[in-house]
Amino acid sequence: MEKSDNLNGKKLRESRTREEGGMRKMNSMKSEKNGKIWFLKGMKHGIPIGLGYFAVSFTLGIASKKAGLSAFQAAVMSAAMMASAGQFAGIGMIAAGAGYLEMAVTTLVVNAVSANVQCPFSEGAAGCALLSQIFDGL
Repeated sequence: MEKSDNLNGKKLRESRTREEGGMRKMNSMKSEKNGKIWFLKGMKHGIPIGLGYFAVSFTLGIASKKAGLSAFQAAVMSAAMMASAGQFAGIGMIAAGAGYLEMAVTTLVVNAVSANVQCPFSEGAAGCALLSQIFDGL
């Protein structure tokens, strides 16, 4: 009697395990489908900001070409700076023939101001509290 109960219990456990495995597979398929849906929704909602950045990138490209920068130099500048306002300031200073120290200080200040403005939107980012204290003191 005990052997048959054990066998039935073993079969029952095996069938439950198979069912749970199947449910896990179904849940992972659902989460993949949900992830894809959310990704597509995010892409759709990101179109307006993407178009805005697209327009700014054209403007920066035109300004950097007029200032005499190559495409590589403009790309490095774009990758190194956080704010497009800093890029515009840097490009303007390059066109005016400013010195390196003046360009560095100006772009540092413009990018730091931009970082301070962006801190409330980046939850728990390191350095935001320090940056806010510095600018509050000014």
